[in-house]
Amino acid sequence: MKKALFFFLLFNFENLYGAATRAATGLKRTLLYAGKGVFDHKLLPPLESLLSKYGAVVKRVTEAELREGATYAHADNIVIPGCQAGEVETAIGPVGIELLKAKISGGLNCLTICGGTYWFSHLRRWCEGTSHEKVTAGLDFYTYEAIGPFGWDKEGHPIESTRMEVTIHPSGKDGKPFAAQMIAGCALVGKKDPQFPTLATLPTGERVAVRGSYGKGTVTSVSFHPEISPPSPGLDAFLEVILGKPPVAAETASLPACPSEEDDDSDSICGEFQAWEAMGSTL
Repeated sequence: MKKALFFFLLFNFENLYGAATRAATGLKRTLLYAGKGVFDHKLLPPLESLLSKYGAVVKRVTEAELREGATYAHADNIVIPGCQAGEVETAIGPVGIELLKAKISGGLNCLTICGGTYWFSHLRRWCEGTSHEKVTAGLDFYTYEAIGPFGWDKEGHPIESTRMEVTIHPSGKDGKPFAAQMIAGCALVGKKDPQFPTLATLPTGERVAVRGSYGKGTVTSVSFHPEISPPSPGLDAFLEVILGKPPVAAETASLPACPSEEDDDSDSICGEFQAWEAMGSTL
């Protein structure tokens, strides 16, 4: 009986101890999608740097890895960056999409940016100028429809552009407006989804950030690129809402040790997370 209890505790080390330790230290194991369909791989390093600032230990993953359950074994979060939604959907495939949904529903937290937000919507409306609109189904994490690509000038008027600076208005009386970069942006429109409250809007009221629960996990979706937006107190305050407070120096304790290969039969990538942390939190 004692031997059985010992192995139970050993095999469940991560659930019983690791999660509590990460919560206390601010460390978060984060998967960053970097496979086919990513809009611009040059945006990944600044995104990794931003996530690391807020306590993340980041690992890039491919579409093939997102079809493997072991990829998620010790992860707290996943980030879907700016991307071509249709290309990512095809690359990951039905098996990978269902697994992603299941992991989020089971407690994984997800952040989507720009095209990732477009992909997670109920319906995607892709406008090419004024003469053509392509409508496709999204992943349906929330009931909002995503429309794009277009943007807004500083006064909130629609304009056609691939990259622009817009003014973001956080929800709540204490939110401070801030400037943000948008690339072929989208807006989330339609009737309010009570499960996904609005976190931020454009000056004219279109939603550009929402967050809500999906099963036991959460999904936070933003339409702009915080990783390349100009620093400001307003942006910092918004990032603390969606990413948490940056850990202070005293909170940079190491991640808990992984079970040995002889004791761990989960085929997980826990050891890889330790390597990522040792190399400075990112790869």
